[in-house]
Amino acid sequence: MPSPTRPGDLFKTVHDAAKYFGRTYNLTSIAKNKELSSYIYSVKKKGETLYSYTKAKEVDGNNVKNTPWYYQTPRGASLEGDAHTHGAYDPNYLNNQFSPDDMIGTDNSDFKVAFVVTPNGTLLKYTPAESREHDEGRIEVVNTDMPSDPKDPTSKKTVPQEPPDASTDSSKTPHPTQSKPPEGIRRKLD
Repeated sequence: MPSPTRPGDLFKTVHDAAKYFGRTYNLTSIAKNKELSSYIYSVKKKGETLYSYTKAKEVDGNNVKNTPWYYQTPRGASLEGDAHTHGAYDPNYLNNQFSPDDMIGTDNSDFKVAFVVTPNGTLLKYTPAESREHDEGRIEVVNTDMPSDPKDPTSKKTVPQEPPDASTDSSKTPHPTQSKPPEGIRRKLD
C-alpha cells in the first residue's frame, strides 16, 4: 500500500479509506498520545461509489460541541461511519481493542461501521447488529500492518519514531459516535 494520503482522496472500498486513515494518522496519534477521529463517507462519481475520510480531530472527553459530519464532507456525501485511533500504548488500558464506549456509541448512531487503529498496529472494524434488541455487533480484524507503537509488546511491526507530517485539526471534539462525551475515552484495566 502506498504512502499516506490526504483526507478527501477517494478509494474503491470503505476498508481502503480506513486503512489510509490509519496510515495517515496513527503515528501522529501515538506521538501525541491523543485519540484522533475522522468520519468515513461515500460519494458517487460517474455511477461508482467511492469512499474517503475527513481531516482528523483530536478526541476530547470534555463537553465541547461536535461539528456535524455534513459540514466536514463534500456536498452529496453519505455518512458511512467513523475511524479513530487509540494513541500510544499504555499498560494500564485495554487500548488494542474497541472500548465498550466505542461500541455503544456506534450502536446508538446511524453509522454502518466503525474502525479503530490500535497502538499495536491493528485496524479493527465494528459492525453494529442489525437488530439491537437481540444481537451483538461484530468485530473483525481488517489489517495488521498499520503504523504501531514500538513500546507495545504486542506491536505488529517496528516503525520509525518520527510521525509523518499528518495535519490534524487540533480543535477538540467528542468522539463522533457519542451524543454525549464518554466518561473515559479508553477503558482502564481493573
